[in-house]
Amino acid sequence: MEKGKLRNPYSRQGRWFKGNLHTHTTRSGDGEFSPQEVIEWYKSHGYDFLAITDHNHFTT
Repeated sequence: MEKGKLRNPYSRQGRWFKGNLHTHTTRSGDGEFSPQEVIEWYKSHGYDFLAITDHNHFTT
């Protein structure tokens, strides 16, 4: 690799996943949609993973 040049990580073969690591629902107080509505929207738009990051909620 030439010094100072960045490689495009998506040009390599492999399996890529589409996801969102930060979204809120109505349970957070600042989201527009219920948890189930959020899950369904992301699923219907081809996302592989989703992290719901509502305020003051912790689940395992």
